[in-house]
Amino acid sequence: MPMRFWLLASWLLLAGCAAEHLAVRDDARPEREVFLPTELQDWEGWSAEGLEEAGWDIYFVASGAASEVESVMARRPPRRDRGSPSGRPAPPLLNPRPTREQRESMRRRSEDVIAVHQARTRYFEALKEAQARYPEHQGYQNHHLVPIYLGGARDGVTYRLQSAYHQAITQEFRRQWSYGSTKPNGDQLRQILLDVYSRYPIPQLIGITP
Repeated sequence: MPMRFWLLASWLLLAGCAAEHLAVRDDARPEREVFLPTELQDWEGWSAEGLEEAGWDIYFVASGAASEVESVMARRPPRRDRGSPSGRPAPPLLNPRPTREQRESMRRRSEDVIAVHQARTRYFEALKEAQARYPEHQGYQNHHLVPIYLGGARDGVTYRLQSAYHQAITQEFRRQWSYGSTKPNGDQLRQILLDVYSRYPIPQLIGITP
């Protein structure tokens, strides 16, 4: 009995240490999911291979269609069913199992749902923090997806955001790139957008009306 007790105690201690290590690692890990509108999907320079190597999971989303986000990371094409060895199609099963393509599709959809949920959690946390930091900012403001001072067009894509949240995003952009300095090049601008919107998701792109 004492031997079993010490084995159990040792296992619980090791499990606790592992959980604590994982929690620290997860907290230290920067968010690598970012949601952007489809208007930027054809922006010159986006590279699925380069983004995958950098560890980014990017979802280009049509406004109001966040439940159907589509990852743009490179994926292998589905394999074709070769049928039976004789060349004739195999007879249908009475209780057919999902095909490889169906399982892969379900896995991708599950990952997309998780990504949206995580982005919504980040949004509400960032919104609460922004409202506490900028209590004087009430109401709503229009936010340029690509800030004008970074080279964005004045008639470019805008989103209606809560004023404090808009202020937080503005300050994050200026932390990334000082206001009044020379405009960033294409690679620099893309990196800025990824960094800012991974921390401050645009609510309309994750199915939230602010």
